[in-house]
Amino acid sequence: MGTKTEADKMAIPAKWTALVKLWPLRPIRDKASYDNVRQIADELTAITERNEDQTEYLQSLTALIKTYEDENCPAEASDVMSNGQFRLVDVVDDMCGGKDVLFRLVRVAADLMTKNVKALTLDDKVETCLKFMKDNNIRHVPLMDPPAEEGGKPVFVGVVSERDMCRLLSPYVGKIGEEATDVKGLRQPLTQIVTRNLNSVSPETPMPEVIATMIDNHIDMVPVLTDGGLMGILTTDDILKLFIRVHKISQLSKEEGKPRKMTRLIDMTSGEGSHDIRGLFSSAFKTVEDIMTEQPDCLEEQDDLAKAIQAMQKGRFRHVPVIDNKGRLTGIISDRNILQHLPFPVGQRPGQAEGFRSKLFAVDPKDPSLMLRVISIMTSDVVRVLPSCSFYDAAKKMHDMGISCLAVVDEAEKLRGVVTVTDVMRALLTAYEMSWKLQAHSERAQPSAGPEGQDQQEAEQ
Repeated sequence: MGTKTEADKMAIPAKWTALVKLWPLRPIRDKASYDNVRQIADELTAITERNEDQTEYLQSLTALIKTYEDENCPAEASDVMSNGQFRLVDVVDDMCGGKDVLFRLVRVAADLMTKNVKALTLDDKVETCLKFMKDNNIRHVPLMDPPAEEGGKPVFVGVVSERDMCRLLSPYVGKIGEEATDVKGLRQPLTQIVTRNLNSVSPETPMPEVIATMIDNHIDMVPVLTDGGLMGILTTDDILKLFIRVHKISQLSKEEGKPRKMTRLIDMTSGEGSHDIRGLFSSAFKTVEDIMTEQPDCLEEQDDLAKAIQAMQKGRFRHVPVIDNKGRLTGIISDRNILQHLPFPVGQRPGQAEGFRSKLFAVDPKDPSLMLRVISIMTSDVVRVLPSCSFYDAAKKMHDMGISCLAVVDEAEKLRGVVTVTDVMRALLTAYEMSWKLQAHSERAQPSAGPEGQDQQEAEQ
């Protein structure tokens, strides 16, 4: 077992004092307090990541909390409340015990969304938006209409994405072959490319519904709205961070030298499985081989851009691997690669059209850009992982590198499959559904507090 760092040893008293001030250690009774719970959980996780004896540290913190409660809290305040109301001590106990504490903390969109989102207006230009995205390291920019009257609130209009920008700009901008007409797109107002009436959620939308909305609609970001006002946004990066947090918390209660019982999906779905939800990730979702898309549709190096668009629209993919004549991976072409090489759209952009990326991929069938070879526009420096790569390592790699797809290859560089952010979201959605099902099963199994419940408890004893 490792030891606490000197810095953490010194920080413990100060952090303990901060936690006491932050939360009076009584049951949560209002929604706003969930933000405090999240902050506490993040602080605890950050400290445990710096120390090898993670469980020991959390258990010692739990002991401190219990001592404080015994001395300062009345007995009635120490009972765990129903309807999702709980105390800090229960959170830490669950973390030490490996229970699915995260699924109790992050239940609705408001628990995970990014608040105080920076935005632009419809009058801002594409050039401004490009710089805005680069400076803030973001891929989606909400657009707001200024309030109609003094003291009013800005109204959410829509979103401009990085894909929108890729489609609007000429592939020759900033290059030797740039012409005067190529910079026309930079001067366009954002009103020309904003996506309106998009899929959205409310702050109280359950997280499984949020994740399902993103999966079903092939979107990377969903706005969180209330009465036309933008409360926050949720992105696939937030989902990746959520998954990483699940894994970090699940590691806190691992006991060295003791084999872990494998959890089967059938046990989870039947309600007979352990309440230790991390079993789902350590068993059913252990490696990328467990969740990757096997034998994905591929392109060959000499295929053209028109075929790449066709393959992407047919399969509703955002990434298509490129292989050589021996089946070895040589690159990946993404929808962004395609959009960056399509010509500047002249005239009115097409309206909402059926079909995957129809609006963005719209181009004259005779345009010479469609004859470009895939090998000339694909991403060659592809991040590769082996089928045995852990699911967690793959998700963290995507998050850290800011990418949404990994190629899965064998030792001979032959393509075995692909794993994407969508795969992570599907796994997390399954975990949520199983966690909540197990919680409901547990509540049904609990004896009631009335006379019948007392009789049942006596009979069981």
